[in-house]
Amino acid sequence: MAQSYRNPKIYVTTPEPTPWDRLQRRKRLATGIFVAIFTVGLFWLLFFSPVFAVTELLVDGPATQDMRGRFEEFRGKNIFLLNSDRLEQELKAQYPHIKSLTIFRGLPNALKIELNTREEALVWETGGTRYLVDFEGIPFADVTNTLEQSLSESLQGIVEQP
Repeated sequence: MAQSYRNPKIYVTTPEPTPWDRLQRRKRLATGIFVAIFTVGLFWLLFFSPVFAVTELLVDGPATQDMRGRFEEFRGKNIFLLNSDRLEQELKAQYPHIKSLTIFRGLPNALKIELNTREEALVWETGGTRYLVDFEGIPFADVTNTLEQSLSESLQGIVEQP
């Protein structure tokens, strides 16, 4: 004979929400919506609005026109999204004449670039390659082709004169 199990059903109904419960639920929903809108608005203001876009660019130090053109690329970009450490490394790699470079942010829209350039002390030749060397003894630029071109242009001017 098969055993039969009793399957009692317990019916517990959820109590009907009171007007006070409905009001509390609406307040929580309204507060959540307000916080979400405020957060999105603040995020937009800080990272995408023109308020914090670079409009003032101050360069302190001897910068060439080529460097100034590169610095002008920062105009219009958000001041908080600029990675100053990465930019400093890129600029030092692109322009070997730069000895030190520091980028400062000025709120709400200024960017100050302080740079010091290397002073050329002598031209060092090794293995057929010529390098500019600064006063600290650090070679910083390969000038093999540049010197040969300028020397040949100078000599042409001398030879062509009667």
